[in-house]
Amino acid sequence: MSVSCLDEGQGMRLRSKMGWWTGRWGDGLGRLVRSRIEVLLVPVAMAVFVGLWGLVARLGNYPPFLLPTPLQVWNRFLMVAADGSLWYHTSVTLVEIFGGLALGLRTASLRRTRNGKPQRHHRGPAPILPC
Repeated sequence: MSVSCLDEGQGMRLRSKMGWWTGRWGDGLGRLVRSRIEVLLVPVAMAVFVGLWGLVARLGNYPPFLLPTPLQVWNRFLMVAADGSLWYHTSVTLVEIFGGLALGLRTASLRRTRNGKPQRHHRGPAPILPC
């Protein structure tokens, strides 16, 4: 049973039985260690992923157009970032995304309020609900 599930009296008794490390300083130290592990987990996971990717690409003898190595991908990224084509294609993609979103929202709102009022079978909550 964890301390967070106990009421305050039970939690205090448990802390006094377990020793000084579960007191005020121990809670802070535990949070610090957990936060440092969480911060390090992302770069370590990324390094493992890139390492496995490179290993599979090199040992698998796949053609570069199917599975390029991480170095080939990085070099290509630097090349398209330098010549400007990355920014052009990114802007085109964003325009398509937001244009599709606007078109979908407009279509949904028109279908919901045809003739100025909701249809009988659409009297439920709106398709977009605030959280």
